[in-house]
Amino acid sequence: MICFGLDVSKGYTNIGIINEQGIQLKETFLIDDTKSGHEAFKETIKWAVKLNGDGVIKIGMESSGGYELNFLNLCFNMQDEYDLLVYRLNPLSVKKFIETDLHRAKNDDTNAIDIAKYILKKDIRPTQKSGKEIQGLKDVVKAIERDVKESTKLRNIVQMYIQEYFPELLKYCGYGINDWVLKLLSKYPTAFDIKLTNTVNLTEIPYLMELKAKDIIELANKSIAAEAGFLTKISIKQTCKRILQIDESASEMKREMININKKLSLNRLSTIYGIGDYTAGVLTAFTVNIDNFSDFKKYTAFFGLDPRANDSGDEIKRRRITKKGNHIVRKVLYTSVLTCISKEGHPVKKMYDRLRNRGVPHYSAATACMRKLLSIVFGILKSGKDFDINYEDSKKTEEQSNKSIVQKKLRLKKCESLNLDAPISIKERKRRIKIAAMS
Repeated sequence: MICFGLDVSKGYTNIGIINEQGIQLKETFLIDDTKSGHEAFKETIKWAVKLNGDGVIKIGMESSGGYELNFLNLCFNMQDEYDLLVYRLNPLSVKKFIETDLHRAKNDDTNAIDIAKYILKKDIRPTQKSGKEIQGLKDVVKAIERDVKESTKLRNIVQMYIQEYFPELLKYCGYGINDWVLKLLSKYPTAFDIKLTNTVNLTEIPYLMELKAKDIIELANKSIAAEAGFLTKISIKQTCKRILQIDESASEMKREMININKKLSLNRLSTIYGIGDYTAGVLTAFTVNIDNFSDFKKYTAFFGLDPRANDSGDEIKRRRITKKGNHIVRKVLYTSVLTCISKEGHPVKKMYDRLRNRGVPHYSAATACMRKLLSIVFGILKSGKDFDINYEDSKKTEEQSNKSIVQKKLRLKKCESLNLDAPISIKERKRRIKIAAMS
């Protein structure tokens, strides 16, 4: 076995090579992220293949914000010709590994060797090459989320403009700023501008009916707003137009993404009540390959929905999810849960009701339901079957819920002993008294 460690920087990478015994086979060297540099790397791989014979060659590199992508794709392309295992590594994991080796200088050369040692000693799963379509889905989802974030930011700015230059209009913005409000302000940015127009002009704006137009003009005439300057009016108009452009761009990308996902994906996620076409596309994009996950716990941990225990001594802290992995998946799962809990008989609805009846707050119950919904997604992806709302046996589910309650109570117990004469803390004494009262 030969291990390559690539310490990637902007435009180049340092390469360290070691064998199965951890012995460095070559002096650490640098290649540029250019065609000639890639050719030099290919020649190094050929040299390693001849030296290694039938052994496996491992190539590891840290995820460095995109600088590693060209080298990663180069390694993937060489897999057709050579027996290569490629690893895209979490920089934090590598850093913790390096910290175990104390009293040593840190530079690009030593980092490359450390990366090679990490993939040699750690039992980790190789990174799988994702197809262009899956990568495209992922890229467009990220672009949509960026647009949504930017749109939200600008809408908050517009709301402050309305507060100052036409506060009475806020009565129509109780559930957010609608598109017709943006189109109105892009033509008539302040109450003073609306005073100078008439109902006919306002009704030319889509979804602005005559009755509402008359009310808006009346509100403008009664407005307490300050008069805006010329440049301020331009700012309001352009901000509103920018929001409309961003929203149209996001909608167009979403439509294309849904169409591509329908052609590409063979899974049945859209058959799950609460999982729309966009959410199905997001889950497909970030799951990549369900076969990479041997069980549901690993799939849950991948998206940061696994609970983290943080207990020490007498202190038992509240369980919270790790929030690792991509936040976009958790975002779409939450909105899907809100849809699921409106459907009677849905497994997520049943779980939500049980938790709420037990006194669990909404957001905590919703988070648990996100994990439940993800388990359904995992089962659908693994089986390839349609969603069956009656799949779970309600009696069995209720028994599991009661068992969960008992187990949660038993987590209060630190040991089998309930001896109150032991030299224990006040917290532990109260805990043992509580457990004794339950038994």
